[in-house]
Amino acid sequence: MGLLDIIDGYPLLGTAFIGLLAVRENLHGAGLGRDLYTQAETFIRDDLEARVIRLSVVEANPVGGFWKRMGFVPTGEWKPYEVQTVASRLILMEKLICSPAK
Repeated sequence: MGLLDIIDGYPLLGTAFIGLLAVRENLHGAGLGRDLYTQAETFIRDDLEARVIRLSVVEANPVGGFWKRMGFVPTGEWKPYEVQTVASRLILMEKLICSPAK
């Protein structure tokens, strides 16, 4: 149904990098991506003990809106992105997360 790739400690200790979050296309809009991300954020915070989550989004991809709704903000960093006929930019985004209240 979906998958999520997390790189612990990249690029620095205390940071987790989401390399990919994908949900089957016929299941888009059902809330699975949001649920998968929410569980991943809890895992990143509680088990990996990271305090920052980072990811990059191809600027031409409308998925950037999803990540903004999840609380991510652009860092201002970007890199050129070219694959076959697509020329765009990779926009770096991040979210600060806190320890749960005890």
